Amino acid sequence: MPDESRPKSINQLFSVVSSPTCAEIHAFVVFCIERVLHLIEPENSKHAFQLFKTSDRVSPELAEQANIDSNSPSLQHSSAAKAVGYAVCHCTDADSFYFSDNHVENARLVAMYCQWAISRAECPPDLKDEMDSDDDDSGRSWLVQQIEDREQTAQLSFVFDRFPHWFGVSTDDA
Repeated sequence: MPDESRPKSINQLFSVVSSPTCAEIHAFVVFCIERVLHLIEPENSKHAFQLFKTSDRVSPELAEQANIDSNSPSLQHSSAAKAVGYAVCHCTDADSFYFSDNHVENARLVAMYCQWAISRAECPPDLKDEMDSDDDDSGRSWLVQQIEDREQTAQLSFVFDRFPHWFGVSTDDA
C-alpha cells in the first residue's frame, strides 16, 4: 500500500479496514496494551489482560471488575487500565453496563487509550500538573500531541506490516 494512501490515524484506519478477523483484532489489541503494561496499576486489570492475551477469554466477573477498577479516580494511569477494560468488555455479561461485542470499535478505543496513557506517562513532571488545564502557554499540548502521534505511528506500522490485506493489498503485493 503506497504511503500516501495509508490511513494517517487510528480513527481513519478503523473507518477503512475491511474484514479483520477476531484473531487479527486480538493481536492488535495485545500489541497496544503490551506497550503500556508497565502503567497498569490494578491487579485485576493486569490479571484480566494476561488471560485475554493467552486465550481472549476472561471470566465475566473479572472482566467486570477490570472495567470497574479502570474508573477509579485514584489511578495515576487510568487510560492504561481503561484500555484493558475495552479489551475485555466482550467477556462481561451481556446485560452489563460495560458489555460491548463490537471488536473493531473496542480495538479502536484500546488504541486511543494506549496513546493517551503513553502521553501522560511520558510528559515531563513539570508539565503533568497542567495536563487537565485549559492554559496552553507551556507548549504542553504540542508535546502531548507529539507523544501520542509517535505511539499512533507505532500502532499503524504494526497493522500495515502484519495485516496489509485489511486494505485490499495481497501479501504478494505487500
